[in-house]
Amino acid sequence: MSLKIKHGFFARIDERLARFAVIEKHYLHRPCPISWAFGIVVDEKLKGVLTVGRPCSQTVCEGVCGADRASDVFELNRLWLDDSLPCNSESTFVGWCVRQLRQEYRHMILVSYADTKPSEGAPNGHLGVVYMATNWIYTGTSVHFADKVRGQSIARSTKHRYVFFLNAADKKLMKWEALPYPRRSNGGGKAHLRSVCRFEFWPYDKRDTAPEFGSYRNHGPSPFKI
Repeated sequence: MSLKIKHGFFARIDERLARFAVIEKHYLHRPCPISWAFGIVVDEKLKGVLTVGRPCSQTVCEGVCGADRASDVFELNRLWLDDSLPCNSESTFVGWCVRQLRQEYRHMILVSYADTKPSEGAPNGHLGVVYMATNWIYTGTSVHFADKVRGQSIARSTKHRYVFFLNAADKKLMKWEALPYPRRSNGGGKAHLRSVCRFEFWPYDKRDTAPEFGSYRNHGPSPFKI
C-alpha cells in the first residue's frame, strides 16, 4: 500500500482563534490566559493548537527559580491535536513551538501539567508522555488544592508537573527537585496511522504557498475552519 502524503503548516496564530479552538476541542472546554498561540493547519483546517500564558498561581511563578525570575515563568496551558494526525505529531509540534518561543524570549521558563484525572481520550489520566519525548524536567505532582466556586469548595485533581528551560544554562537555578519520569502507560493510540498516511509539516515561512494564512493574524476573519 502506498503512503498518502499530506502537507501541513505550523504557524503562529491569532489568540482569538486559539481560544475558540481550546473551548471547543480541548478536553477541559474552558478558556485560559493566552500570550502566545500556535496552530497546525492541514487542508485549510486547524488541526492542532498550543497556547502559552501566565500561570494563575504566583506561588508557581516564584517557586521554580525564585522571586527574581518569577516574571520569566509561563505555562504551556493547552495542547490539542486532532486524532487524525499521526503518531509523534505532538512532540514534533511542541518542539517547533519551543524553538519559536526561544527566538522571541530566550530566558522563558515553561511549566506544564498532565492531569491524572480520567478524561476524553485518556481513561486512565495523562502521564505527560509528550513532555518526556521533548526532554522536559519532571518535578513530581502538584499539591492537592480546592477552588472556591459560588461558595463551594471544589477539589482539583493531582497533576504531573514538568518544567522546560528555553535557556539550558538556567536549569541550575531550579529550586524544585528533578525526578525520574513516571511510568509510561501501555498501548499506542495513533500508531495505526503510520501505515496509512504520512504528514509533512512545514513552518509557515513560504508565503507563496499559502499567503492567506499569513494574512489572517493581522487582517480580517480566519479562512480556516476549526
